[in-house]
Amino acid sequence: MARLIYTHNLCLWRYGIRLIVWGMFISLFGCSYFDSTPTPPIKIPIALHQAGSVAEADIEIEQDDGITFLLVFFINDQPGHRDHLLDFLGRSRKDGAEVPLKIRVTKYATPKNSVILDRTYLLNQGFGVAAKYFDKTIDSLNISAGKYRIRIETIEAFPQLLDTQVQLAIYYVRAPK
Repeated sequence: MARLIYTHNLCLWRYGIRLIVWGMFISLFGCSYFDSTPTPPIKIPIALHQAGSVAEADIEIEQDDGITFLLVFFINDQPGHRDHLLDFLGRSRKDGAEVPLKIRVTKYATPKNSVILDRTYLLNQGFGVAAKYFDKTIDSLNISAGKYRIRIETIEAFPQLLDTQVQLAIYYVRAPK
């Protein structure tokens, strides 16, 4: 009987140690170990073909850094789609569509959240070219480490982009080492 009690207490003791070690692990690494908040680069789909379309994402900036916002237009496999996008974006710097977007960046902070950017942009000049997409730079921003909510809203509808995948891309801007 005494051996049974000793074995039972030893099992409980081992189980208790495991719980303590697991608890220490969680308290040391916190919930950030299980946090799935993405860090740049981040791509947020947006429906430019609808006015008032809103896309939001939570991001985490791991260190004081710069980020840049790009609007990316993907070329699909339909014949003539590349030319269609070139007509929309403008073959020269002066004849492209003006795309108004509202971007709001809010930093999660205690005791209250703070808005660090709330601006309407009018994208109308220049774009980058790649094999599968075109992109327009929206803005760059220096921000401190922390968690943020990015909100982008379309102001005007562009029904000609119904068959075009468009994303807001957020990248780090870092000086070369």
